[in-house]
Amino acid sequence: MGKNGIGTVKGWLLFATTLSCLGIGGSLWPVNAQVGGPIKKFRFVAFGDYQGGLSAYPADGTDAIMKNLDKQAGLPAPSFYVNTGDIATFAAFTKFPYGKNSLYPARGNNDSDSFWSSIYPLPAPVKNKYSVTLNNTHFIFLETTPSNWETLLPPKSKNLDCKLPPTTQTDWLACELKQANDSAAIDNIFVVMHKPPLTYDGPYPKNDKALAVLGPIFEKQPKLRAVLSGHNHFYQRMRRNGVNYMVIGGGGAGLYAFAGDSSDEVKKRASLHHFAVFDVDGSRVNLKVIGYDNTLRKFIPLPLDVVSLSCKSGQTLKMPCPFGIRIDACVNGSWVPGKCLKIPCPAGICP
Repeated sequence: MGKNGIGTVKGWLLFATTLSCLGIGGSLWPVNAQVGGPIKKFRFVAFGDYQGGLSAYPADGTDAIMKNLDKQAGLPAPSFYVNTGDIATFAAFTKFPYGKNSLYPARGNNDSDSFWSSIYPLPAPVKNKYSVTLNNTHFIFLETTPSNWETLLPPKSKNLDCKLPPTTQTDWLACELKQANDSAAIDNIFVVMHKPPLTYDGPYPKNDKALAVLGPIFEKQPKLRAVLSGHNHFYQRMRRNGVNYMVIGGGGAGLYAFAGDSSDEVKKRASLHHFAVFDVDGSRVNLKVIGYDNTLRKFIPLPLDVVSLSCKSGQTLKMPCPFGIRIDACVNGSWVPGKCLKIPCPAGICP
């Protein structure tokens, strides 16, 4: 079962979004067909742990917040929104400025079955994870709602070839990542989940068992820009072994204070309500995190965080080409295609 459509949002073309879930519709991979190729320059906004919204606003305050966010940034409105979980109320979801099809959430532990099934009526056991390709960027949403969510991530199968439907969430994730990295139409990948595998200084600690499985997988993904999560109600950006991990949990719920000494892996943190703005231009991704003062009811003039999430100079990426492979190189934050290297055909049989 897939969901496809082409629409416009604030003057942007929202490229035919395809939700892809394990074993549904006979395809593990969303196939998008758009004349002229996918849009490569756009903006999206991520927020998490909304839980009914900022208390200083009236019930319909989400509209006002997001409209002000657009004005604050001074650039075109976002093409779509990503949520790291715990929207928690269906009313908040339906009142979102640009409608259901422009908001893509991970399921949080406070998102009830009835609420979630009203968003994505998918059959068990795949109803809480899905993937979507938006423009030139692939998003993978993982299931982390149980208290022992690390049990949903057994070690990756050995010699996984992704030709058959994977039977575990770990294998499904690995196949999604592999096929996104192999696709010339995909420049960027984000993995989104509610509970963070890596976090510090909050009431919810990092999950070492989940990290032991996910870390080695993430570290091999040249197109992976960041792992987005929520659950801890603050902002935090970390970097471990070349992977950007972010906690985006200040979308409206009560904030958590930081406790204890932080880690060297933490690059930025703030216990403030916030919205993370991602500007995509091909394989370049720039992040600006805008804070919101719930007491003064206004945005904070200076960004909480500004950083490039683009590829790093010196990185290489193997890509398929006709009858061979090519080695692309990252130069000044963008991938530069290499020459196609022909591979001899085995036994004279070419694809």
